[in-house]
Amino acid sequence: IRLFNARYAAHLVKTAREKAEREESARIAIQRREGAERAAYQVWLMKDMREWGRENGHFVGTRGRVPRKVVDAYREAKGI
Repeated sequence: IRLFNARYAAHLVKTAREKAEREESARIAIQRREGAERAAYQVWLMKDMREWGRENGHFVGTRGRVPRKVVDAYREAKGI
């Protein structure tokens, strides 16, 4: 009976560890997905700001930071 109890306890510990590893893996996958979605949104937003800025007479480069005055004007115009 002692041997059975020891093996059963070891089985329970192993099962709990595996469950915790699965949950951690799922949590990390969700964080990666959310990060990728956030990055994609930022890329879209910067592209839209640049396009809007050019259409409204602002000088906006093709790369680098979008000027603060363009960002502020964009947010005011779009109601963000």
